[in-house]
Amino acid sequence: AEDEGDDVADIPINAEFLVTMRSVARELDDSFAFGYLDGKVWQQFVVRYGISTRVLPRLLIIDAATDDYLPVPVDIKGHRATADYLAKVAAKEVRMSKQWSTLAREAVTDYPHYIAAGALAVAVAVGLWLYLSAAPSPAAGKDDDEGDGDGDGDG
Repeated sequence: AEDEGDDVADIPINAEFLVTMRSVARELDDSFAFGYLDGKVWQQFVVRYGISTRVLPRLLIIDAATDDYLPVPVDIKGHRATADYLAKVAAKEVRMSKQWSTLAREAVTDYPHYIAAGALAVAVAVGLWLYLSAAPSPAAGKDDDEGDGDGDGDG
């Protein structure tokens, strides 16, 4: 049976992109691992990383150790521009993104004491606000000296 990926690779823009990526991969194989997948077949995966299936092919960089990711801008085209951009990524001159789930996992793992202290501070603030807002104000219980209701004490 013919692999569906072969049909995608036969599309001229994809074929040109793959030729470029193969040459970039040969040049930068010490710094990056390269793979190819069909963005339409793997749509649920690629959209999590900011890639629209309307703009394919695209290069996506994922740091497997940290879950950082970076969809390479669409205006980066050709061997030299792609290799230069990847060199900037490797030198950490380009900032990569994180998924919210990764940020949450890292926060819980790396900063549990800060999270607990923050939760405690919020609970104390809410408790204090509830206590103070439920207490009667000192002026509410004070009666007028003469009882005429105008508060000036002259009756």
